[in-house]
Amino acid sequence: MSHNDYDFELVRGLPQTLPAGEQLLWQGSPQWQGVARHVFHVKKMAFYFGVLLLADVAHSMATGQSTLQALVDSRGPFVCACLALAVTLTLAWFSARTTVYTVTSRRVVIRHGIALPMSINIPFSTVDAAAFKIRRDGSGDIAMKLVRGQRLGYFLTWPHVRRWHVLQPQPAIRAIADVSSVAGVLGSALAAAAGNAHTAKASAKPPEHSGASGSLSPAQPVAA
Repeated sequence: MSHNDYDFELVRGLPQTLPAGEQLLWQGSPQWQGVARHVFHVKKMAFYFGVLLLADVAHSMATGQSTLQALVDSRGPFVCACLALAVTLTLAWFSARTTVYTVTSRRVVIRHGIALPMSINIPFSTVDAAAFKIRRDGSGDIAMKLVRGQRLGYFLTWPHVRRWHVLQPQPAIRAIADVSSVAGVLGSALAAAAGNAHTAKASAKPPEHSGASGSLSPAQPVAA
């Protein structure tokens, strides 16, 4: 796996053109609303600011101020909260706009980065298994568990990682529409790559030494 800065894309979402024999299977970007809700947690932020504002108003009223005066006095914190939410929504929008996920017949490529664009190349040979999480609207995430010995930096890859898996980061395709369909494409590609690898191994060694050494699992659903 590698991290590569890029200045100009010959192919959208890819640091270079695909080599002969490699096919583009799917390409897409995250939904910015999903990034805002599930990556930047904008709803939780709004709830938190709302509680603080209500507490401030309640405290002012408890000290003898009228409701109107308490609301007027809280306009400063209200403006600050709105600015914070606006900045967060803007970051979510830019994050989604600058991200392109690509699934080919051999790998997954994650192009991301607002200030420092980079591409994360994840060959199928480094993927041990994949799982997807689906939400009520059909969108969701697909996380990839890497084989032992393969590792990506959590903070360098964020937000395109499975949350809370800091010690063993799992790169992820996040907040995409129709995640079930994309998971099917990735699962089929992983299964095909695992079958091809096993066939090549079996043909390269005598039968008595050609046992499977662990297969790559197609994407399976996990609890939302």
